[in-house]
Amino acid sequence: MITVPLPGGFEAIPFRGEGETADAPVTHRETREDRVLFYVDLDAAPRTWTCRLRAVNTGDFVLPPAQAEAMYDATLSARSESARLA
Repeated sequence: MITVPLPGGFEAIPFRGEGETADAPVTHRETREDRVLFYVDLDAAPRTWTCRLRAVNTGDFVLPPAQAEAMYDATLSARSESARLA
């Protein structure tokens, strides 16, 4: 599962179609008020998943790191870097 927390001042734009969000199959995805969740089957290849955000407030915001976790193996996890949005 990949969790993408949303920065303050932004909201996720709902998904519109297959293939829009990833270069690998997504088995399920959820858009919540404070995060976007991707449920995926991983292999060893590098992958990219994206979600679209809309700014709803002006200002400088911090994009928290995305987190990837294996659902049934707590020893497998990863985290991206955080970023600043201005």
